[in-house]
Amino acid sequence: MSAKIVNEGFVWWRGTEKRAELIGKLLIGATLLTASGNLLPTRSSGTERVQLTSPTRTSGNDARREAKRLLGLELEVLNMENELTTALLHGNFAALRRIYADNYVSVNPEGILGEKASALKEFESGEIKFISIHTDGVAVHAHENTAVVTGRGDVHWRFGGEERREHLKFMHVFVKRDRRWVLVAQQLTRIARPL
Repeated sequence: MSAKIVNEGFVWWRGTEKRAELIGKLLIGATLLTASGNLLPTRSSGTERVQLTSPTRTSGNDARREAKRLLGLELEVLNMENELTTALLHGNFAALRRIYADNYVSVNPEGILGEKASALKEFESGEIKFISIHTDGVAVHAHENTAVVTGRGDVHWRFGGEERREHLKFMHVFVKRDRRWVLVAQQLTRIARPL
């Protein structure tokens, strides 16, 4: 059985549509605030005319720069999330060694703590094999050199020869080190299906 990614294109955009819309509105608002500063009237003080400037002119430019910076960070992290999913599905151990930080820790749905060495050992031995991963509701919360990714995942995988299907909530914590994002922590929680 071959591995496949079932993610409806870049599914991560579905989880960030509202955020992208909000950033777009922020950019438009910052542009309007900047333009409105040029429309303010001038006043006379004796023979000298003093141009009044909008107090939001600088903050509008700052807001636009900050929105672009955050959007750029989010896109970088979403690309890493996509690389992680692809590496898991295709058993790309070299990519997984690069994506997982040396101090990576995880908590699986049973509450068992793991680290990079044990995770890679399970993947490389073939004990764990992913068949498909479908993510939904993915959101990125970027903070300078740290980003938290949350979402839901429908995972079809094989563990010790037995096929399983899981519906999970996940949280991934990425840190930017040496100009690249690495996964430092992961939390997986099983979501019970309604009866």
